[in-house]
Amino acid sequence: GVPFWRTDLVLAGRFDVGVGGGGAKLGAPWDVLAYLWQVAGDFTAGWSFVLTLVVLLAAAGMWQLRRSRPASALLAGVVFAVPALALLLARLGDSAAPESRHLIFALPFFATLVAVGVLELARTQAHFGPALAVVAIGVVLGSEVAWARQRTPPLFAGEPSAAAQARREAGLWLARTGRADDVLFGYEPVYLRAWERTRGGPTTVVPRADAKLALRALRAAPKPLGRGVWVFDASEAGNAQQRLSIPVRLPAPAGAFEARSFGPYLVIRTRRPTRTPRRYLLLASQVMIVGKDLLIGDADVNFVTVRRALARLGERAKTLRSPRVG
Repeated sequence: GVPFWRTDLVLAGRFDVGVGGGGAKLGAPWDVLAYLWQVAGDFTAGWSFVLTLVVLLAAAGMWQLRRSRPASALLAGVVFAVPALALLLARLGDSAAPESRHLIFALPFFATLVAVGVLELARTQAHFGPALAVVAIGVVLGSEVAWARQRTPPLFAGEPSAAAQARREAGLWLARTGRADDVLFGYEPVYLRAWERTRGGPTTVVPRADAKLALRALRAAPKPLGRGVWVFDASEAGNAQQRLSIPVRLPAPAGAFEARSFGPYLVIRTRRPTRTPRRYLLLASQVMIVGKDLLIGDADVNFVTVRRALARLGERAKTLRSPRVG
């Protein structure tokens, strides 16, 4: 369990999670239950009929474990009860948005309870139990595949060929025009395509959604800092609308940046080295404003990250100001 504990501690610092203090609570007990219900749906299938069946099977499995293996039942109960209690008590930072993946460690326990429930169904019904168990397994597995297809269609249908070609072209452009001291923001598949072309290139990557790590990476990078590089993807599932094209938009001041559009990818880069962490973050703020205007989902979180990193550097400006060029 130590790796999970360590991860939880890191995430708590990343999202400004704590008991009391600033931030807003997730909500009333009903909100926590609704969140747990959503998680159970993403573990299996989110349709009410299927999810009700799965939860009933898990409850039957918990009941059977409580009678036959009390220690196992206690462990499974704690796995679900502790996060629920923490969500009731914790106050989350502005960028915190609990999702199903944050309880991924509970998936093996939930799946085990469902499996025990299926076995219990087969055991208690002498004549029709095995048939009912087979039907239940078929419904659950079939629904899981259908739910996964609905939630993540690219995993089944693949992405449009135009997007793949655009990513290759963007990566080729970065590989041809990039410099070893460029500063990349976040992880983007376009960076990987560029690296595959050169098997080298920039080594400084600024983490997104984490102001502490972002500032740490900038402070640890060789000085003076090189040009800043950012990529927006209009086809990402996190956007309000997925598009296969994106307009070329330059941040302010326009003379400080260059931009290229490749299908759904917009690559923005500073024309000159950013030199210092403060100037890099000021320029990054301007870039994220463009991303917000283009309705790129990640830009909202990234903007908060950049401004918080600036605050840690002592930036107290209440409104954005255009960074001086040169």
